[in-house]
Amino acid sequence: MKKALLYIFGILALITIGTSIFYWVRKKNALQHYVSVESQSVIAVSLDDIVIDNMDQLFRDRKNNEDFNYQFSDSLWFDLWNSGLKIPAKVYLFSIKDQAHTFYSIQQVSNQKKWKDFLHKYSEKPKETEAQNDPSQIINLNKYVYLIHKNDDVILCFSLDTVAFDKTIENQLLNKENWTAVKDLTGFQETYFSDHITLWNASANLNLKAHISGKDIKIAGSWTTKNTFKHDYLSRSIAIQDKAVIFSNSLPLSGFPLLKTAMHQFLGIDSATLTTENIDYMDFTVTNRETLQPDTIITYDYDENFNSVEKKEIRQIPVPLIEGIWKADEMVGKKFPNKIFYTLYQSSQNGFTSYSTDETSLQKISYTMNENASPLQLYLNFSNWPEAWSIGTLRHLKESNLHVTIQTNLESSNQIAIKGYIGYRR
Repeated sequence: MKKALLYIFGILALITIGTSIFYWVRKKNALQHYVSVESQSVIAVSLDDIVIDNMDQLFRDRKNNEDFNYQFSDSLWFDLWNSGLKIPAKVYLFSIKDQAHTFYSIQQVSNQKKWKDFLHKYSEKPKETEAQNDPSQIINLNKYVYLIHKNDDVILCFSLDTVAFDKTIENQLLNKENWTAVKDLTGFQETYFSDHITLWNASANLNLKAHISGKDIKIAGSWTTKNTFKHDYLSRSIAIQDKAVIFSNSLPLSGFPLLKTAMHQFLGIDSATLTTENIDYMDFTVTNRETLQPDTIITYDYDENFNSVEKKEIRQIPVPLIEGIWKADEMVGKKFPNKIFYTLYQSSQNGFTSYSTDETSLQKISYTMNENASPLQLYLNFSNWPEAWSIGTLRHLKESNLHVTIQTNLESSNQIAIKGYIGYRR
């Protein structure tokens, strides 16, 4: 009996030691992952650590959630996972200059048969490049993901903007003289990337970490800038009970190129105006309630002589209740649009401009401001998501009751602490 127990314990010990060595070797090999020498930001995704730390949850989901398994097996990410690419312990993605909203990841093909099957599924053109002296190939996988493929080298590209073919960037990325092991990247320290998902930006001194535990993700980080923040920033008191979205910001837009781009695209305010730092405060809320707005319906009919006649009919249609306020100088205030998908009614009071899709609610918007509250915050509660917007993926997020909370605190005159949570509350 003792010999049997010793034999079993010996086997378990060998398995544990072997697994630990395998894990350690994969972790060290991941430091050889190539990135661009011109990398501006780096994202690290620790695949091995995520799987190991969530092993019980993965087995539970596989057993109990057939719908999720079906959706994943029919997705692009499942195809990439089984595409024949080498799967490292940690995947590194990087951005380059003037491409802040696009991240790239250099990968190698390890299984040619699987890779050819993957290319056959997603290629719209023959695999042979039209130019015989140019063996590279660009394949659009969807609106925001594409890959550059040359021999056994593959560069995956993920963009927040609609991606477009750019031969200059392609040549720059495929040039191996521009590659370096991530461990040799200027300013790189392995301790920066100790969590499940990490974003590091040396120039902006930005470090964000995300830890995944089941269906919950905890976010923590810091941002140090060359600018000095004022301490007397404000944040409006907003009740969260019926809110699907709450966003507020009183920090300079120069530190948030993504926010500035979003304001340019959705509000139509030119980037030069936004760069002048003349927006002191802004917030935006969406509730689970609806209001009515007039909408003109144009139809065409024929008169007795069979001539086309245009008819206009004004109907009252339900739209989500969107509200917010902002404080800016007169130049920006004049450029604020009165319609973004829906009509936005506006009113000014004490230097603030309020806006709403419901004209009668303008006078009810609270102007109560809290000093030294979170200068930048985001709150999403998909259980309150407007029914009119609940289509496709957004419908799934609403049914899953996704919650997102991001808050910031001023640690010093030029440093901001960031904390957040993402999770499903079924």
